[in-house]
Amino acid sequence: MKLLIDIGNTRIKWALAEGNRLSGTGAVSHCEASSAEITDWIARLPVRPSGAYACNVAGLTIFGHLRSALKDCWGLELESIVPARQCGVLQNGYLAAERLGADRWAALVAAWHHCQGPACIVDAGTALTLDLLAANGRHLGGYIVPGLNLMRRALDRDTSEIAARDSDGSSAVAMGGTYGIDTVSAVSLGTSRMSAAFIDRIVSDFSVGHRQPRLLLTGGDTPMLQPLLRCAAEIRPQLVLEGLDLLTDRRG
Repeated sequence: MKLLIDIGNTRIKWALAEGNRLSGTGAVSHCEASSAEITDWIARLPVRPSGAYACNVAGLTIFGHLRSALKDCWGLELESIVPARQCGVLQNGYLAAERLGADRWAALVAAWHHCQGPACIVDAGTALTLDLLAANGRHLGGYIVPGLNLMRRALDRDTSEIAARDSDGSSAVAMGGTYGIDTVSAVSLGTSRMSAAFIDRIVSDFSVGHRQPRLLLTGGDTPMLQPLLRCAAEIRPQLVLEGLDLLTDRRG
């Protein structure tokens, strides 16, 4: 049984994998977690994994905490997965293959395995990434824009009025409204709809030359964005971990 770890910009997500089935999934914000808390959840794993694998976009510090904890608790080495030029039919579209985020590469591997055809892959996390996959398995490239919280924090930080205005308790977000009726709801609805419109536009443009692409959504902001989309979407909350499982299938 393998331990799979997705170290994102904000959260650590993990799962145990055996026979292409994921179990024991969980997540924690590493921005708030101490090294002791990281060690604690690793120590509480129900079984000793046969191997431990991570895709990491958060830097060496948090990776080092996890590596030390796995070594101390289970005597395991944590292996970092990096993007390759190719994985079977799937071809990495970046000019420098290794510069593609490891999480995006894992998501592409899972998307190709799942769809075997054209797809748009959206990971709505700290950053919102959108990758395009052609029918022949070629990754055409993608887009990176700020995620919802990054946009909202930018408005708070770089304006003099918005940050000072609090909701009066009648927020349109809480009411499920369409229009902002106070500053907080205007920012929340505006950024959500802007992100949804971006996704819809890219999918629409991509559909012109690539018949009926499937849209796969993953990431923490998926529940906020999916209801606002005009195009049909499939929610795959463990997409990165699914890809990590496939990439390590011959190792664990």
